Amino acid sequence: MQLIDTHCHIHEDDYPLDISKVMNGADNAGVTKLICVGTSAGSSQKAADFASNHENVWFSIGQHPHDAKDFGEPEKQIMRDLARQSKLVAVGEIGLDYWYAHSSKEEQEMVLRWQLDLGIGNNLPVIFHNRGSKENPQDAFDDLWRILDDYPNIRGVVHSFSANSSILQQILDRSFAVGINGIMTFTKNPEQLAALNDLPLDKIVLETDAPYLTPPPFRGTINEPKHLVEVAKFVAEHKGVSLEELAGVTSETARKIFNI
Repeated sequence: MQLIDTHCHIHEDDYPLDISKVMNGADNAGVTKLICVGTSAGSSQKAADFASNHENVWFSIGQHPHDAKDFGEPEKQIMRDLARQSKLVAVGEIGLDYWYAHSSKEEQEMVLRWQLDLGIGNNLPVIFHNRGSKENPQDAFDDLWRILDDYPNIRGVVHSFSANSSILQQILDRSFAVGINGIMTFTKNPEQLAALNDLPLDKIVLETDAPYLTPPPFRGTINEPKHLVEVAKFVAEHKGVSLEELAGVTSETARKIFNI
């Protein structure tokens, strides 16, 4: 059995675990490929450096919507330079986040559009971070779909899915895959679990978002790629398929999207 962690942040300077042990743990657990995801120009550079030092690691570049206000020409140039590297597999995580007001909606949209252009120009898929407001989980998605109407050829993944079946159907109508992580393993929200029921197996990619969102039975500890197995077990049981089938289908979907 082989699994692909399509979204982690173990490349960051503040990741507290011993990287050699983390990588060995992932390999021993059957998590054979990882994507380190950038959240800023500096983070993206670190992801690129980390990938260059690990054979089974690839990376993405992106400015998180929280920090859209800090995205200027120096950051854009770093992204342009990184876009030429061979182990780059996506632009992300990018999108809209209205849960917090760290950057204005206008700033978020401007930065998102610039990064979508970067993805299109380099024939790369996109990893979306999209989160609605506390009052309306739909609002950020309404704006995302409006923006994406100008980018009909964008492909990729909606990361860290935690919405309902209505939003899921909108995602599937756009032919995006859906990133499932530890949230599903500990949620008490019946709408999220119902959406997982409605999610086709071949539209799922698995992710840890390490060091965040650690699944049971390891809640309260730092997340790491080896814990992807627990996410896979939960999804397989929920979908009524074997762990081996789930691993095979989700890994094939990840390989097709990210060309790894």
